[in-house]
Amino acid sequence: MDLKGQTKCLIFNRALYGKNMIVPLRELIQNASDAIRARRIIEDEPSEYGDIVTILEPSDEEVKLAALYQEQGILPARSTTDALHIATAAVNDLDMILSLNFEHIVRK
Repeated sequence: MDLKGQTKCLIFNRALYGKNMIVPLRELIQNASDAIRARRIIEDEPSEYGDIVTILEPSDEEVKLAALYQEQGILPARSTTDALHIATAAVNDLDMILSLNFEHIVRK
């Protein structure tokens, strides 16, 4: 099964959300909120359990690491946003990256 571009089609579908990327982002955050609320009830967790953190500005460490990725040729100079996404995931020890178009990031 070829999954190239499927993430974009499934999560940021223009037919479903239109051209405004804020709408699917809001949907992802709302779904996370609903999941945390449900887990609090199911697992009898306190109301403080579970946080949703949205970071809009990269840290200095993330910016430096992204620049290093580009300097070392890991990502091309035109892929600054992608380099920042990957650096953010690396610095924050995240398990996955959600990408709109990842074929130039994934190595075969």
